[in-house]
Amino acid sequence: MMLNVNVYFLNVYPNPADQFIQIILPDETVGNVALTMSDVTGREVCTYQHSVGNTNVIGLDVGHLAEGLYTITMVTNDGKRYVERLVIKH
Repeated sequence: MMLNVNVYFLNVYPNPADQFIQIILPDETVGNVALTMSDVTGREVCTYQHSVGNTNVIGLDVGHLAEGLYTITMVTNDGKRYVERLVIKH
């Protein structure tokens, strides 16, 4: 059985990051989004809920995360899934 899953990419910078990141949302993003950050083992380390307003930029503090590779997943109200990898380097 084959699943038809569409995954889109996020624009995250800076990458690698130390303290803060900014996520640029696609122009068509409206409503609420759910963000999840997972470490290299797949363990969720952070979750965020964000209501998209007048700006298409989400700023996040990542200074508390250990150095390493993380996956950011964002799911929109309409079910679109966006993914990007992030390197944390202090």
